[in-house]
Amino acid sequence: MQAKKTQYDGIVVKADGYYDKKDFTSARSEYLKASQVLPDEQYPRQRVQEIDRLIAADLQKQRELEAKYQSAVNAANSYFTQKAYANAKTSYQEALTYKPDDNLAKTRILEIENIQRQDMAQQAALQAKQKQYNDLIAKADGLFNAKRYPEAKNEYKNAQLVMSDQSYPKQKIEEIDRLIAEQQKILADNQAKMLPISWPLIKLTSSLIPGNMNWQKPDITMH
Repeated sequence: MQAKKTQYDGIVVKADGYYDKKDFTSARSEYLKASQVLPDEQYPRQRVQEIDRLIAADLQKQRELEAKYQSAVNAANSYFTQKAYANAKTSYQEALTYKPDDNLAKTRILEIENIQRQDMAQQAALQAKQKQYNDLIAKADGLFNAKRYPEAKNEYKNAQLVMSDQSYPKQKIEEIDRLIAEQQKILADNQAKMLPISWPLIKLTSSLIPGNMNWQKPDITMH
């Protein structure tokens, strides 16, 4: 009997060591061995029951964490597909609170941050382009209002080079071309109206020029 008690005590010491280290699987196995040595001892059975409760609680916690992780990852993947990167990043970060070593979430977060950096650079470039376009349009409009049409047309063309998809410069260029054409027509009409008046004067002037075939020396006889 003493030999069994000694054996029992040794097994329990070993089981308690595993238990303290939270190695519940090994501890449970040793407590069961101790019960086989001295079946009437309550301590090993109580420890086994306690370990079973702890293991069950841990499994339940793991299942809950897994469910929360899957929910976060599913939401993150959906956001990522929709290119809603800010929301996707938040959901992947939430997933890491449940599984800190998850490679999928870590990789996606790095990918999103890279995309966001590129988007910021593109946005900055677009803003700079928009400012350049706005400055050119403001200059062109000023020249247009001052009726300096050729210069205004040149600036509208420069604006087109910056943002070719904008319709406003094209409309203003067409308007300038119409205005210039109207001005040229008015000038031509005015010149045409002046010809009937100026032509006799030209003929008279030419008749007074020596060397003209019809030139006659003016009569300057004193009376």
